[in-house]
Amino acid sequence: MERLDEIRVRLAGISDPVRLLQGIFAYAPFGLQVYKADGHCLLTNKAFRDLFGSEPPPEYNILRDEIAEKQGLLGLAKRAFAGETVQTPTFWYDPRELQQVHVTEGRRVAISLTLMPLFGASGVVEHVALVFKDQTEETLARERAEAAKAEAENLAAQRADQERWLQTVLDQMPTPLIFVEPGTARVFFSNAAAKRMAGGSPPMPQSVEDHPRLFDTRDLDDRPLRLEDIPVVRAARGELVSGQQIRRYTPGGAKVNAVHSTRVPAKLGHTETVLVAFDDITELKDAQAQLEEAVRVRQDFLSIAGHELKTPLTSVLLNLRAVDNSLREGAHADEARLRARWQALSRQIGRLAGLVDQLLDVSRISAGKMELSPERIDLGDMVREVVDRFAPPSTEAGTIHVHVTGAITGSWDRLRLEQILTNLLSNAVKYGAGKPITIEVGVTGPEADAKVWIAVRDRGIGMSADDLGRVFGRFERAASTRNYGGLGLGLWIVRQVVDAMGGSISAESEPGRGSTFTVRLPRRAPAPAPV
Repeated sequence: MERLDEIRVRLAGISDPVRLLQGIFAYAPFGLQVYKADGHCLLTNKAFRDLFGSEPPPEYNILRDEIAEKQGLLGLAKRAFAGETVQTPTFWYDPRELQQVHVTEGRRVAISLTLMPLFGASGVVEHVALVFKDQTEETLARERAEAAKAEAENLAAQRADQERWLQTVLDQMPTPLIFVEPGTARVFFSNAAAKRMAGGSPPMPQSVEDHPRLFDTRDLDDRPLRLEDIPVVRAARGELVSGQQIRRYTPGGAKVNAVHSTRVPAKLGHTETVLVAFDDITELKDAQAQLEEAVRVRQDFLSIAGHELKTPLTSVLLNLRAVDNSLREGAHADEARLRARWQALSRQIGRLAGLVDQLLDVSRISAGKMELSPERIDLGDMVREVVDRFAPPSTEAGTIHVHVTGAITGSWDRLRLEQILTNLLSNAVKYGAGKPITIEVGVTGPEADAKVWIAVRDRGIGMSADDLGRVFGRFERAASTRNYGGLGLGLWIVRQVVDAMGGSISAESEPGRGSTFTVRLPRRAPAPAPV
């Protein structure tokens, strides 16, 4: 009230204060209205009419405004008429939407209002002034921005849905796939198959230099690839990669991949991308290697078998001709010369039988048809029997010493156990350089889990570490075939038989100092079953 009194005093000093106030009201650049206490409009200025395109008809009552009520603002208007200055938020208003009065002219505008009660001398609200602020441009701009944002968010959501769908499709594909950024070689997507290939969550290279650092990529000869030869780097550089074969070392082991790439052009908001696919051809390469090995083994077999079978056959034929000639000349069967010939024939025929038995064993083992028939055996007695029966030419072997610690019994296949002992002893005689051979037999471990061991040691030519690593292979021999015959199957057969009996075999050797082969077997062999 003190402020109003001050204004009255100042207006009193003006010759025509009413005209001044009329001018301010009429020409103010913002909309102004004055309402009577009953809610009917008393005054409206030009800026208001310009803003709305019309003014309210006399029967219009602001306290019954349906638009304000619909937007929840009628309560603010009533508070102003009760004596409170209020400020409305921005809202849209079109006088043509009024129901209490009929308005044909007007326009839709966004406004915010300040409603100020004007009190009379008695302190009662006699009028309410409304100040209008045009917010149309700002509101339209904001709504356009919000609409654009909503559209962008909708498009982004659609795009995200499409990408999730695409990722689901790609994850169902069995072929490992990655998306690579051209130029940088940055990997920004890998499907489920690619993750499995990498053994889990694969590292995502962010640059060309990251690829050799994060992945061990080699050629098929196991040489590390140069940076410029890595297929993903080549594809990112713009080259078309078509079937480049590489070897990759992953947590799941070495994998051989055939790599293909294609460039996906920019489309639907996506930039140009490089798609790289990895075909896992590990099994195919393994099968190829096995086929090549089978061909090599076949050639080796034909060569070795032809040579080894020809040697005793030639000897048999020569001895038969010599015997035949002697008999034609009137010799008698009990002559020493003929007996020596018959003994040589017997040895060569025995050798032929042994070679044929080895070849038959290879066939049975390869076909999974070797069977075991366990029985109770005294191992010490069997070793002595094999040594007693073993009668190599006296020029080939030295003394054979047998050491058995106590009575050692168990359940094993008799024929196969004899085969193990015979092959190891034959090997020791062949490469033992005529020096003493030692066979030791013992037991380790408690009775329930006891294992017996048989060690056959010679003091002959021995083997290098490289030869030791392959001596149990099929058709493998550590010594020259020129000096030492055989098919190279004896130790391979021993290992297969020992494995079938649930045991193991190991070898120790040093060039010039001999070799020791140690077989370890459980006392109770596995149940009889095809191997």
